[in-house]
Amino acid sequence: MQKFILLAGRRSGTTLFIDCLNSHPDVFCYKRIFGVEKKIKSPDENRHSSDYFLYRTANLFAIAQYFLSRQASISKFLQTKLDFSKGIKAHGFRVIYSMSNKYPALFKWAGVEKAKVIHLVRENVLKTYISEETAKIHKMHHPKKGDIVSTVKLHINISTIQQTLNNRLHEIEAQRAGCDGLPYLQVTYESFVERRGVESKRVLEFLGVDSDIDLKSDLIKINPSNLEDLVENYQELKSELTGTPLEKLLN
Repeated sequence: MQKFILLAGRRSGTTLFIDCLNSHPDVFCYKRIFGVEKKIKSPDENRHSSDYFLYRTANLFAIAQYFLSRQASISKFLQTKLDFSKGIKAHGFRVIYSMSNKYPALFKWAGVEKAKVIHLVRENVLKTYISEETAKIHKMHHPKKGDIVSTVKLHINISTIQQTLNNRLHEIEAQRAGCDGLPYLQVTYESFVERRGVESKRVLEFLGVDSDIDLKSDLIKINPSNLEDLVENYQELKSELTGTPLEKLLN
């Protein structure tokens, strides 16, 4: 029985990746047990308090444990969540970068429990940024087949875009370094979309489960691939990035 962490930034394809993982009969990955750190009065499918927040604020003992020892609190919580009694061979959960930074004890837990880390990286951080910003506009995050998807265009602040993108690249490197010493597999969103069969096999072999099963999802993309269809001031953006190390993100 293998425990694992799926580490990723926001809008990096984790919903698609988890959907695919959970189509395997021997794998289950939680999406949001570490997430929103406040009480949501009217929770719904896409916005609700994280399970860990509800756990650590449930009673005085849980509150005290959280402040005295984050690692003990997290370990106790995960004992209740990662249940192998149902025959699941690989059981894990997603951790977004902000939660990784807030709870470094998660990786101490991983070392103790011999958990593996799958790091899902979206290499084109420009498209990650655009995906985050356009999602705020059309308020659609994870459409499925049959949903009506509308394309919106974004006006990018040219004066700050290079710093924004470089910060995102540095964050990926910092998260990668934080996994040092743990069993680690990096998967890029781009390769998973383009070569799902090959990448799925690599992931399933890493988790130690049957790798001959096709992983499926009914999620669809929101944004078109062509940046000119997404950015109002694309020519300005192109001029700003051309000749810099970030120029490759325009492709």
